[in-house]
Amino acid sequence: MNILYNTILNTDPRDTYLSFTMGSAILEKLGNKLAMNLFNEIILFYKFPYFDGINYNFYSFMEDNDINVQDRKNYKDAIDNILKSCKNHKTDEFLKNYFIFEDILLEDIQKYIKYPNDKSKISNEQIPFIWNIYRDRPQKCYSVAEKIIGEIFYGTYKINSYLPSFKKMEEKYNVSFSTIRRTINLLGTLGIVKTIPRKGTKVSIENIDLDNFNNKVINKNIKLGYESLEILKLNALEMNELIFSKFSNDDFDNIKKKIISLDNKKSLDIIFAYLSSIILFSKSKFIKMVYTRYFALILWLYPINIIYEEKETIDINHILKILDKRDSNAFSNIMVKILENVQDIAKSVLQKKE
Repeated sequence: MNILYNTILNTDPRDTYLSFTMGSAILEKLGNKLAMNLFNEIILFYKFPYFDGINYNFYSFMEDNDINVQDRKNYKDAIDNILKSCKNHKTDEFLKNYFIFEDILLEDIQKYIKYPNDKSKISNEQIPFIWNIYRDRPQKCYSVAEKIIGEIFYGTYKINSYLPSFKKMEEKYNVSFSTIRRTINLLGTLGIVKTIPRKGTKVSIENIDLDNFNNKVINKNIKLGYESLEILKLNALEMNELIFSKFSNDDFDNIKKKIISLDNKKSLDIIFAYLSSIILFSKSKFIKMVYTRYFALILWLYPINIIYEEKETIDINHILKILDKRDSNAFSNIMVKILENVQDIAKSVLQKKE
């Protein structure tokens, strides 16, 4: 609160950089690198209002073109209230006033976006947001590993069956032979495939060993999976309010079918059914992109899910009844519990490494 206070104190009340400063300071306290990565990627995607290289000064541009913007006093009042809450260390008041500031800023940004700018090349098509998660090289190896784990989870590659030849996987995943070789070595260390000389690569869960998770690369990806769960937990209420208001009766029926059809009904399996439903039924390209990334990162926890037993059994019928009632609050509460179940398992592995 003191850092926020001192940062905000000497800044122009209508400086849009304040939004970035406050948002960044809040997220840093989570200690969740993935959340900060997503925040920065969104800022880089929009460029505006933080890196506007065309017009240099947002408000000068607005005023020069006679676009009605919020009165400076509105911004000043919001910032004064934010400063007061920081000084008094009142977290709830800070968040309330922070969102007031964001709403005022958002209204002006929307005006700016709609205003035709002769200096900009305006495309008729929406530019898609792509979330780049920068990890240790090689990046493609992780992506292919996530795809193969997903195909094992969904039964495309069944336990005790053999993966296609390296040549066929090169073509299927559009990567080089060396990338496939590194991917198979990684999955072998993870314990979900086993290379058998002169036969091929067998899908096998017999070799899953917690000691193998001490591998630096695997541990980093498990941590990203853990951080994905943390973001989902923090987002649960708002996200479920959104999807419950947008999904049709058919969408809810399909979510129920996904849950009922699960071979295993552990917490992680339910999470995957939940995420895949959001990815499939959401109309928002942004949500599809972000939740596809969460899904891929959480897949690294799949081998752990196989060997760990949960402390509490999930009542599937209770979840189905909540979905029938369209009760987003109750569904959010139970999803938080489910996410925490998997977090506890992942945490035990990460602590073992430390």
